[in-house]
Amino acid sequence: MTPIANQLIDTAARAAEFHEGPHIPAGKPSPAWPPSPRTVADTRLPQQVLVELIAKTMYEAGNSSLEMLTQKLKLPAPVVIELLDFMVYERLLQVLRRGERYFEIEYQLTEAGRQRAAAFLLHNRYTGPAPVTLDAYREMVARQSVRFNRITEAELDGALAGLVVSSTLRDQLGSAINCGRSLFLSGPPGSGKSTLALKLASLMRGPILLPYAVLVDHAIIVLYDPLLHRPLPAGQAASAAPAASDTSYLRDSGGGDQRWLLCQRPVVHGGGELTLAMLNLQHDASLGYYQAPPQCKANNGLFIIDDLGSQQTPVRDLLNRWLAPLDRGCDQLSLHTGYQFSAPFDVTLVFAASSKPAQVADATFMRRMVYKIELGALSESQYRTLTRDQCAALGIAFDETAFRHLVGYLHRSSGRPRLAVYPRDLLTLIADQARFLHQSPAMTAAALERAWHSYFAGGGDADLMALTIDGDADPLRAVRRESVL
Repeated sequence: MTPIANQLIDTAARAAEFHEGPHIPAGKPSPAWPPSPRTVADTRLPQQVLVELIAKTMYEAGNSSLEMLTQKLKLPAPVVIELLDFMVYERLLQVLRRGERYFEIEYQLTEAGRQRAAAFLLHNRYTGPAPVTLDAYREMVARQSVRFNRITEAELDGALAGLVVSSTLRDQLGSAINCGRSLFLSGPPGSGKSTLALKLASLMRGPILLPYAVLVDHAIIVLYDPLLHRPLPAGQAASAAPAASDTSYLRDSGGGDQRWLLCQRPVVHGGGELTLAMLNLQHDASLGYYQAPPQCKANNGLFIIDDLGSQQTPVRDLLNRWLAPLDRGCDQLSLHTGYQFSAPFDVTLVFAASSKPAQVADATFMRRMVYKIELGALSESQYRTLTRDQCAALGIAFDETAFRHLVGYLHRSSGRPRLAVYPRDLLTLIADQARFLHQSPAMTAAALERAWHSYFAGGGDADLMALTIDGDADPLRAVRRESVL
């Protein structure tokens, strides 16, 4: 190690100046990332990878200070200085200006350094935070597995607020999420599969540590996705975790390795657009690095595969893709060079299909799905409760007479089951029309009929439409007319 780097490590006053961890308010536990590396060897990365990363960063940014490089690479000052000193020795860099503090030292690429950096960029244009090793990533995923995501009954009830679920269904959901097991939801369109799956997202509680990128065979794979991962302030680590969770690994007496980001457990949602190719590493030849597939970005969290059967990929092929990962807890991935490696697979999978399980999956796959939940028509009591809840949410007074017309006439005459989606959608149509007419929305038999005919236009309700009543007439009149016809 260089004398300057040694001086930074050994001098407490200067070490405080270079403290890489975020400020933690008094009384809050320190975020427990893995210990911050103090030397290049501590990063467990080849020195050449880090040299190339600095050279590419400076080629694009121009003259760079020590402070900027530490922030960009997410590495502490002693490590960056060790690298910079090596690059100066190799005549790739030169010191442009020295300030009163080490952080104010400014560096510039030499002509030879610029040529080397340009060549590095042709091969790989990644200039983000320094990656972590695949082994380090595997260890962290195992340490914060979804199997440790404990929830309470109160938390489950809170997540399911607004839904009408039986006690049996509630217990199944709680048991599955509490042990990180996968779920297979089935039922007709409108039965609430997607809504239920998304409600489970709020149960993915507690912080996890996510690396910005991982190095595999000198290739960089980007894991952090700002559209999917929700960073947490370091001081929220303890408060964000469920009471039953062990977050001791998130506490450390000193600053942690900033190549890791503190995040909420991820929730990834895929639908009809999902293909088998999307589940492989995505290599951009023009950039020279990889994007991790969705199942990797969902590690330690939830991966919802919705509208199963609507994908272009045959559904059995898509389901069988998960057999090995579910059995082994790892997923085999390949670089475009042909290099294969085992990536961690620690995901609660939730499948949602409109067909019965036996129609879309074979017995081999379904044996892995211990929790198979079928959703269907609600009882009249459940349907009333749901309609009341949706009325309250939309600011519409619930009317029992109108509800009996909905159930006793509209549903019975059309033969349509009482599915969970209908109250919300029908009442929303009523609210939309009232807003247009500058009226207060009201749940009446006539308003429900107008909403029903709009919602099911062309859906085979022609006979029912001929019996439509006007105004606020007796809602039972149409039922009596139906019996005469």
